[in-house]
Amino acid sequence: MIIALSLLIGCIAEEEPAPHIPRFQDLSFSADSYVDILDRNASLDGAVEESSGGSPIDFTTANEAFMLTIGSAEIQAIDDAVDPVDEDYSSVVAGAGAALAVDLTLLSRLGAMRNTMGTLKDIAVNDNGTFAWTGSRAVTNDEGYTVTAELNQHWVGTGWIFEVLQTSDTGLYDSEIWFNGFYRADGQLGWVDYYRSGTVMVTMEWLGDRGDGIVELYWVVGDDKEDRIRYYWTADGELLAEWADEQPPPNEPSYTQAQVEVDGSGYAVIPGYNSSSAVCWGADLKNVDC
Repeated sequence: MIIALSLLIGCIAEEEPAPHIPRFQDLSFSADSYVDILDRNASLDGAVEESSGGSPIDFTTANEAFMLTIGSAEIQAIDDAVDPVDEDYSSVVAGAGAALAVDLTLLSRLGAMRNTMGTLKDIAVNDNGTFAWTGSRAVTNDEGYTVTAELNQHWVGTGWIFEVLQTSDTGLYDSEIWFNGFYRADGQLGWVDYYRSGTVMVTMEWLGDRGDGIVELYWVVGDDKEDRIRYYWTADGELLAEWADEQPPPNEPSYTQAQVEVDGSGYAVIPGYNSSSAVCWGADLKNVDC
């Protein structure tokens, strides 16, 4: 009888643990020192972990920084009306190319995270306790492995604490933090920290949205340590895309940069082009002295 009972107990499947509910203690505040856009503690004013109400994040209208779909399309389009081989417009053409280079750098480094956010917006979201939700999807992570990405969201009254955990069948990842952060309810403020092996690898903060906002990313560790990418857009039409590529001391960072003023004039810097010095164009898009 004892043997039979033991066999019966052994056949009962172990109950899977409930999905994790992200909380304030899971957020990184030390990474706040690398980007000056937000004070993370102040950004959480009014937020409480046991808040009632709320609903999952609406990914269809989510902030482009949160979705990592930020880019410099407006700057790249500024040379559309000119002849790209006309030397009178070489500076504005260079500016469009510089902006594209910034986008491609970001995509090459965080493309897997961007693709994951695009995939997770279509998942079924299930209740996970009180005012928390979870969902998952198989994706390819930034190290090239197939993982199950689990998106957990927790409404805290003013917005959501969110996280994406990764798990693999091989055991290489076991609910390991991939990225997390805070997303305010109106989408106009937030941050994301991207992790590698439990350490913040890249941190991003934003304020506002495309058309009138600023986004900045900083590489905390790894081969790209101390690199910085920044975008901003103003309501009256000023634009910037910038990548500061950190160099070994005592060298200054190498800049790839394009800025457009309200009247359409602007400047660009591209490493190796024009001896890495700025080139400028006027409101008519023709070359001018800087």
